[in-house]
Amino acid sequence: MSRSPVGGNLHIITKSMTRFDKATNPGQLAPDPVAAGPPQKFRSLGHNSAFRFAADGSSFVLGLLGSVVAARALGPSGKGLYSSMVVLSLFIAHASFLGLGDAAMVLTGQKQASFQRALSGGLAAAVVSGLAGMGLMWGAGSLTFAEDWGQARPAVLIAALSIPVVIFGFHLISILSAQERIVASSVAYAASTWVTTFGLAAVALAATVTLTGTAVAGLAGALTTVLAGAAFVTRGSRLSLKPSWDWEYLKPALKYGLPAELSYLLTFAFLRADLLLVYFLAGSEPAGQYSIALTGAMVIGLLPAAVSSSTFPRIANLGEEAAAGLLARIFRLCLIGSTAVALPFMPAAAVGVPLFFGQEFAPAVSATLILTLGSVAWSSQWVLCRGQAARGRPGLQVRSFAVSLGVMVVLDFLLIPLLGINGAALASVIAPTIGLVHCLAAYSRGSWWPLGLRDFVPGGRDIKAAARLILGLLTRRGRGRVV
Repeated sequence: MSRSPVGGNLHIITKSMTRFDKATNPGQLAPDPVAAGPPQKFRSLGHNSAFRFAADGSSFVLGLLGSVVAARALGPSGKGLYSSMVVLSLFIAHASFLGLGDAAMVLTGQKQASFQRALSGGLAAAVVSGLAGMGLMWGAGSLTFAEDWGQARPAVLIAALSIPVVIFGFHLISILSAQERIVASSVAYAASTWVTTFGLAAVALAATVTLTGTAVAGLAGALTTVLAGAAFVTRGSRLSLKPSWDWEYLKPALKYGLPAELSYLLTFAFLRADLLLVYFLAGSEPAGQYSIALTGAMVIGLLPAAVSSSTFPRIANLGEEAAAGLLARIFRLCLIGSTAVALPFMPAAAVGVPLFFGQEFAPAVSATLILTLGSVAWSSQWVLCRGQAARGRPGLQVRSFAVSLGVMVVLDFLLIPLLGINGAALASVIAPTIGLVHCLAAYSRGSWWPLGLRDFVPGGRDIKAAARLILGLLTRRGRGRVV
């Protein structure tokens, strides 16, 4: 791929998205009288972040355990095929979701829609988009894995059947998050990884780990999330799970949701598309090794992801100045936290990767260490972008991660043939750094940002607050008013 087509596409995306922030701001919609009512009583953000971090952390640990099981059973080549299939199915599931989860959180948070309206309208749309995503997964899988089609076909079929299930789970979790029921949404979110990992462990004990078996375990995990999400949504409320095609709700929801979903896809592509590029440019064995590096380095983003996810609905509820102050504080704490995690993680990864995955995965060590640096950059970029998405401005995330994705793809084509998986890792450090600079420049220019860039610079008080935050996330102490 040459530089000019990539640059041209980024220019088109960037130019078109300058209109999205204004056009998709749900605050311009008429208030929904059903959504009005007494103010909600929210738990502290420290409490919410702690539970989200616990769910993400346990999912990460169990997901890593599942990766160990799959890697040792399938080998580097089979693990590369499996990981590539998971990336493709998740990308299609996100694309089919249409951004209706974020739209539900923003529209209900700004009192433009009731929870029931967001739930029923989103479920109705999920039926249609889920069926379309199922067909898309089958077609894309048959093309992507044509060389391994005999082995991959049953697993691709199961992955295609999983798409509607995953979308339903996404929407139920979004409704719980919109209500700031973070504990419930965290449990429902983590249930998928828990069941998938235990399913992999069960087939491993039976000595029958296959590509099809791993796909079945993934489907079981997705079904568990739907069941748990449905139980939590209806528990203690009058909400109904009956779908209802409500175009009056879906029109503004899609107006916000489609650019929001585009931002998700660009972010997801940035975080995972290089695995597919390694698969195509270097083969399935290096892809299997690189998948271990990607999975390991994701631990750096756990704290920023947990805090950003739990504070998203709160930022959507606040006024502009209060939201800006909260976002700046969250950014400083997350920057300190991700750096604090990265420092001990690097020597631990150097020892742990060959120890747990085997010597055939030892080449993943250097890539993991390089990716750790990139994780600090992209997680900071993520916090800033999600903060503005919560304010009804998803365009910043689109532009920022489009820049990161474009730079990464160009560098991957240049560096993977030269440096292998280390080249892919290096590209994933340079690209988010450029994207983060673009993001900060947008904050500096934006009339919507009432503070200065100096408010993003951590100080001594922030280091103490970050220590209390991490303590509160790891124990029951300090979970109150940290953020």
